[in-house]
Amino acid sequence: MPQIISDFAFLPFGGGPRKCLGDQFALMESTIALALLLHRFDAELRYPPEYMEAVTEATIHTKDGLWCKLRKRRPNAVNR
Repeated sequence: MPQIISDFAFLPFGGGPRKCLGDQFALMESTIALALLLHRFDAELRYPPEYMEAVTEATIHTKDGLWCKLRKRRPNAVNR
């Protein structure tokens, strides 16, 4: 008799009752790291947004990455 395989059987840390315990911490940590990076640098896209192509697979992402130029912000500079 064939064995029935439950959802997420091959993704032990991807979902269901065995979902990764640290996923929310990792999301918060990456959000804080991005905020600190953008606090110290100005980011400018290398190409205009209309040249970027979205790809849908397991996640939605850009086809060739999201290339940008970073410039260190001047101390006490107010960007408005």
